[in-house]
Amino acid sequence: MLVPTPDLPPLLDDTNRTLGQLLVLQSVAIGLPGRQAIFDFLKAGLHRLPGISRVETFVPGAPLPSGFDLIMPVRAGQRDYGMFAFAIADHSAFGIFGPYVRNLITSIGAILEFRRNEEVSHDREHLLEVEVLKTRRELLLIEHDLRAILNTIPDIFFRTGDNDRVVMVSPGVHSILGYAPESFLGTRLSDHYCDPQQYLRDRERVLSASGDVVMVEGMMRHKAGFEVWVSTNAAARFDAQGQFTGIDGISRDDTSRKRTEQDLLAAKDQAEQANHLKTQFLANMSHELRTPLNAIIGFSEFMGLEALGPLGADKYREYLIDIKHSGEHLLEVINDILDVARIEAGRVEIRFETVILDYVVDSCIRLVADRARARDLTIHCDLAPELPALSVDPLRFRQVLLNLLTNAVKFNRTGGSICVTAEQEADGGMAIRVTDAGIGIAAKDIPLVLEAFGQVSDVYARPHEGSGLGLPLCRSLMQLHGGDLELESTLGVGTTVTVRFPPDRVVANGDEYLVRHRLDLRG
Repeated sequence: MLVPTPDLPPLLDDTNRTLGQLLVLQSVAIGLPGRQAIFDFLKAGLHRLPGISRVETFVPGAPLPSGFDLIMPVRAGQRDYGMFAFAIADHSAFGIFGPYVRNLITSIGAILEFRRNEEVSHDREHLLEVEVLKTRRELLLIEHDLRAILNTIPDIFFRTGDNDRVVMVSPGVHSILGYAPESFLGTRLSDHYCDPQQYLRDRERVLSASGDVVMVEGMMRHKAGFEVWVSTNAAARFDAQGQFTGIDGISRDDTSRKRTEQDLLAAKDQAEQANHLKTQFLANMSHELRTPLNAIIGFSEFMGLEALGPLGADKYREYLIDIKHSGEHLLEVINDILDVARIEAGRVEIRFETVILDYVVDSCIRLVADRARARDLTIHCDLAPELPALSVDPLRFRQVLLNLLTNAVKFNRTGGSICVTAEQEADGGMAIRVTDAGIGIAAKDIPLVLEAFGQVSDVYARPHEGSGLGLPLCRSLMQLHGGDLELESTLGVGTTVTVRFPPDRVVANGDEYLVRHRLDLRG
């Protein structure tokens, strides 16, 4: 059994409609009086066939015209009755039914010849009958071949009359809807749809398309009672006078595809629900852990002051320092987790204010200065002069800069350097870069460190503490500002992190005095 290609049903639809049009043209042309009437009628009808952009007719003896792709002379024996000239827009489409058009032109020539000689030659009359029978035989063979092809496809090819009753249907109706073709004939197509009103609305769309193919979808009811989702390519059919005569269409069973779509949507909803529960869990656990951690940090600081009396052994003081540092580190991790959870849940509110970049960078550098000095690191600040102000969330912007500077200190070499630069880019946006001469990252590991909890070293072997949330969190915060974060690094050489703000976050002619007092960043 032949397996049809995906393009076969639309091709069969076009071929069947075209052959029907050729039959109508031949039948009507035979009854028209005179050569000119026949030529004018065929010119109008052939122009509507697929793949043909222009048709012209010429009188007998006219010179061969130029500018056409195909010339079909109308001859019978040695007599010339004129010619048809075709401009072809789609050779592949025209090539399917081109031989039948040639047969039609040939039969018209035979008809004209017969009429010319019918009063004087019985032999010519016989010849015409032979030509007509030959043409009919060829058309019957075409119809037979078409039905044979329709019997091999699983889709439903149907034709309705102007009253919506089915006048032709392919055997595919049995495999899709469970009906024998003969029992489906004569029924109204709307009666087989689960929502007849929706079908009637789709039918109006097909009618308004004036013969163009329209794709519609809907639920049809199987003979056994269950629903079948079908997709239909349909086109309205009109006679030579432009009167609506019915609809031709091909329907395909799309139930499996629709079920797959529904399963994917259900899986997506489940994944979103699971992500929401995870985010809610992280947020709740972060809140639960922060309260006792704040108590541990506060009491360790208070005990370190020895306000209620001396601690005794110096070892106790070392323990208190370790407790305080460990608690502060754990609190930072929990705060990062809470921020990530809030961003994923869409609960981070960005409040834009105008800030002067110099003061924000300076305040952040001072906050990491002690850590940098402890490792003998040098921090340089090289901002372009007269930079414009930024419209950002001051708290989140400081969080991004502090995180980048902390990483630069953490992953640097003893005695190394850190450089902070900023400049306005050609498109009007702002780029801020933090560069260190530290251990660097291999190019293959850069995507990993930009993912949440992504860390290059093994958890048991890495020399630096951290949750792996810093850079992903900074990137998310920048995206909330309409910007982005880029990471460039060379293993063993150093790393440059660039945060970019779009032009609409850059404020020209900002009031420096107001910005200083609003942020209170002057130190």
